[in-house]
Amino acid sequence: SSGINAEWPLRPGFVIETDAKKTKCRFSKKKLKTKIKNYDSCIARGFEPSLEGCSTNVDNQLNKKEARKCGQLEKYLDKCGHMCEVDGGWSEWSEWSECSSSCGPGYQTRTRTCDSPAPGKGGEMCEGEDTETQDCKSKGCGGFIYN
Repeated sequence: SSGINAEWPLRPGFVIETDAKKTKCRFSKKKLKTKIKNYDSCIARGFEPSLEGCSTNVDNQLNKKEARKCGQLEKYLDKCGHMCEVDGGWSEWSEWSECSSSCGPGYQTRTRTCDSPAPGKGGEMCEGEDTETQDCKSKGCGGFIYN
């Protein structure tokens, strides 16, 4: 069965999931917290992570020995079910809808969704509105023009 341990995340960005594939985590919670901090340090110094949701935008500043240690640390954390948080990102705006009125003033709307990527593992939801509205003018009604 899958679930999230209620005592986690120890810090924003990481959760531990319990499922049949992730049963080989042999660290105490305190030791695991230390390993997570060390892994964060690896990523902050440019280690290219492969855990789900993890990424870096820093050039690699690690020597070969440090990079090997970071890789080993990542293997341990993977066995413990750790994944990085993923902040949500907006999709492109849709096209504007048809004007709500076929005669005279009306409005149009367009939408976007928080799925590029969708937030996950404790990540932030997208900020801002998912719908925009603007006024529109259709043809005049019965010979009248609306401005």
